[in-house]
Order: sequence, then structure tokens, then C-alpha cells
Amino acid sequence: MSVSSRFNISRNAIFAALLGASFLALFLPTWLTNPLKHIVQFLVPAQDLSRTGAVYAARAVRETGGGPLETGSEGAIERELAATQALVLQLEGELQRLRALRESQLPPAIPLLDAKVVGHDVAGWRESALVSRGSLRGVSWRDWVASRFFVNRGAASEVESGQAVLARETLVGRVEQVSPYMSRVQLLSDIDSPRIEVRIASVSGERATLIDYACSLRGMGRGRMAIENVESKLIQTSEGDEAEGAEARQKIRVGDLVYSAPGQLGLPVPMAVGKIVDVTENPTKRLVSTLVVEPLVTIVDVRDVFIIPIVPVETLRIP
Repeated sequence: MSVSSRFNISRNAIFAALLGASFLALFLPTWLTNPLKHIVQFLVPAQDLSRTGAVYAARAVRETGGGPLETGSEGAIERELAATQALVLQLEGELQRLRALRESQLPPAIPLLDAKVVGHDVAGWRESALVSRGSLRGVSWRDWVASRFFVNRGAASEVESGQAVLARETLVGRVEQVSPYMSRVQLLSDIDSPRIEVRIASVSGERATLIDYACSLRGMGRGRMAIENVESKLIQTSEGDEAEGAEARQKIRVGDLVYSAPGQLGLPVPMAVGKIVDVTENPTKRLVSTLVVEPLVTIVDVRDVFIIPIVPVETLRIP
């Protein structure tokens, strides 16, 4: 029998011996294990070289074997990006269409020139006031205002004669005279105020219906206005008319609102002028009546107004 066959050691025995040696190494003294750390450092370059080679090999395998997959992924991404861009273009076109539709239905934006009432006309027979804005701040002659008074804006604030003036969303007058820093506003209720075309809206609860009747408004003085020569058949004179239903809503009665006519006065939309407070018969013409109109605001209590620059005819949109 040979020596090699007599001392033949199995792999399991070698593994068990190495495992036991590793376990015993945990209990070796530090003076014996510390020198071994310096010896292990010489193996680091070989470990780094083998790791680098493995990384490059794996990368080469991915480039050769995974190329078609990546190409397919890039193509899918490009197609998805193209679809997204097409959707964005479609949405932009839809947005432009909606914006054009909105602009066609809404009146043009008009800058309002704010002003403060600084005084009323000293002449009792005239209804006017002074506002603190003049021609240097955008006010022009004949601009519309909200009563006849003086405001603290004049020519220096782009105020021009003829511009309309508002008070609490109510049309009250027109700029009559402009200086660089002050302007005088003539109220619609002034007896010398020129006639303006208006429309009447029948009010029922919270609903207002425009009555198909063209009329004009003039100033009566003392804070009142009048719509003259209205046919009596258009006026509701008794409570019994309420039973007529739709026809009754087309009749004029006390409490109805008065608006500027659409497209009139250079205004982009109709503005409230006042409310009908009384109906008086014309003693010389028994078939017509006069509608007495009062402003929706108390002029003496108005402190802040807005001046509306006159809108050019070519940019005016009639609702």
C-alpha cells in the first residue's frame, strides 16, 4: 500500500479543518494577528485589478448582447415624445380658439381713471362738481362721469373733456371742463345736460328684462331726470296688469331701471343711469306720460368716481 493512499484526506475533512482554524483564529492574541494585516495589504492591487476586469467584461457583454433592447427603448421614448408634442400643439390650438371666442364675446378692456370729488358747483341752479383729475392725467372734454361736480384730476392726469364718469357702477355725468389738475363734471340731472339715448329694464324680483322701447333722457334739475312723451299704453298703471304675464313684463312701471342704450355715448356696454320713481301725465297730451328718473346714488354723498375714456368707434363692440 502506497503512502498517498494511506493518508488520503477527503475534501470535507479539509473544509472542516479550515473552518475550525478560522474559528480558533478569532481567539488568537493581537501580538500575533497585527503583523498579518501588513501582509494582506500586498494583495489589494491584485484584488483591484480583478474587480476592474470584471466590470469591463460585464460592460462589454451588455453592449453586445443588450444593444437591440436599448435601441428599441430609445425608439419607444422618441415615439412617446412625438405624441406628447403633438398633444401640446393640439391643446395650444384649442386654447387660442377659446381665447378668440372669449374676446369676441367680451367688451374691450377700458382703463378707469379714478378721481375724488373735491367740491360741488356753487351755483344752485347748476348741478356740477370738481374732481381731482385733469388733462395731464388722461381726462378729456365730454368724458363720462358720475354726476356734475369737481374732481381732483385734470389734464395732468390724462383727463379729457367728454369722458364718462362712474360712481358705484352708475353713470352720473360727463366731463364738461378740463384744467391741468382739476375737471368739472356735468351731471345727467343738470337741466342743461344734453339728451342721451336710454333703454328701460323691467325688474321682477332678481330678474331684469330690457323693454323694446327706444327713448331719450334729459335733466330736470334738483337731482332728477325725465323720459318724456312715453305712450300711455306702454305703462303699467294698475295692479290688474300683472295678470297679463309676459305682456306685463314688457310694460313700464315705477321701480324699473334705466340704462344707457347699447353702443351709445361711446361706452362699450350699457350702464345703469337711474330708477323710475314716478309717472306723470302730460296735461297737454293726454295719451303720453313723463317718467321721472332719479340717480341710483345720492350725489352729495359721492366721494370717489371713475372717469371712462371715450372708446373709439372702430374698437367699440356692441353687446
